[in-house]
Amino acid sequence: MKSGDLSLYGWRGTLVLAVLIAVPGCKRKETDRPSEAGAPLPADVASVRDALVSGMEVVTPSELTERHIGQPCVVTAHTPPGGSPVGPPPPPLGMVRRIGRTTTIYKGQIESISADRLTVRAPYPGSDQYKIIEVPRAHIESVHLSK
Repeated sequence: MKSGDLSLYGWRGTLVLAVLIAVPGCKRKETDRPSEAGAPLPADVASVRDALVSGMEVVTPSELTERHIGQPCVVTAHTPPGGSPVGPPPPPLGMVRRIGRTTTIYKGQIESISADRLTVRAPYPGSDQYKIIEVPRAHIESVHLSK
């Protein structure tokens, strides 16, 4: 081994040692996300909802009546613990959008209205069948209806 080889190995060893010392000290940049893991920012929810409700009008859940049955709607709701109330089979593409762990947006038609639930349905493409989802009124954040 030549003396020049030793300095080459020494240089590489110093570089590797410097990287090993520096990397554990690197920290991720803190963000302005809410402290709850998976909680979307209000702006994130608003941007997704606004893209879906173009040309629709806001209606409070208490204003919903039987005359609204069959109308196209977009419902923004708080996702209950354990996930959204969507059982098998899976909903049609675009009917349910989860935003983080705390917000779910449903798009479809109003199937029925009761004192404690709003039922939304959406058709499966190329079929006469519908996916029906019941949303508890207590979880509803907003309802948008087609004009």
